[in-house]
Amino acid sequence: MNKYEHIVNDIKKQIQEKVVFPGDRLPTENELMEKYGVSKTTITKACSTLENLNLVYRKQGSGTFVTKSMVNKQVYFTENNRFSLSDTQRTELVNICESDDQINNQLLAIDSIEKVYVVERVKYVNGQPFTLQRNFIPERFFSKFDFITAKNGLSVSKNFYEHFQINTFTTDFEETIQIVDDVPKEDLSKINLSIGTPVIKFNKKSFIDGKIYEIIETFLDYKHYQLTLKSFK
Repeated sequence: MNKYEHIVNDIKKQIQEKVVFPGDRLPTENELMEKYGVSKTTITKACSTLENLNLVYRKQGSGTFVTKSMVNKQVYFTENNRFSLSDTQRTELVNICESDDQINNQLLAIDSIEKVYVVERVKYVNGQPFTLQRNFIPERFFSKFDFITAKNGLSVSKNFYEHFQINTFTTDFEETIQIVDDVPKEDLSKINLSIGTPVIKFNKKSFIDGKIYEIIETFLDYKHYQLTLKSFK
């Protein structure tokens, strides 16, 4: 076992056995270096691993803290859009263009010359828009997608499966959910919301072999969303 793995397992055990609790701050990197007798590089790698496992999170200038993680439990979540069976839903393809988002481009592109494309869609219920979604897709996947003939009822996940046998519902992913009030005016207008209205923002990264193959950015009218979490031993 590598030194950093020993540290990860030791801190993980402390969390499981309630030696440390959610919200507790871990010792500083210098204190951890002294405790385990290792270099700063080893401590940094151990903390990064714990963060990737969602066992800790870092606050700039404040330290590293234990999360409200569900260690050794199965966690189920249900997303509910709060619509009834009688509601009519549809998806409209708004735009397809080359991405100028430098952060997402760097995360997705294999090299600096590969292009990244954005597929922008708006979802409606009973004729009213409630979701704006952007899929960021690298050129190596995008080039085979059939968007031209599928403007209505467009399914990006279906394209991934048909052309690359990638099941977007079963691949590894990381998703962040935030409530934000600084969404650009032009984006708010696409879902009929005024400036300053709270919006639920999703940022989802999907992985194959540890590499990101798609990023989805979603803005959702908060009135139409509910998230339920359940955990079991």
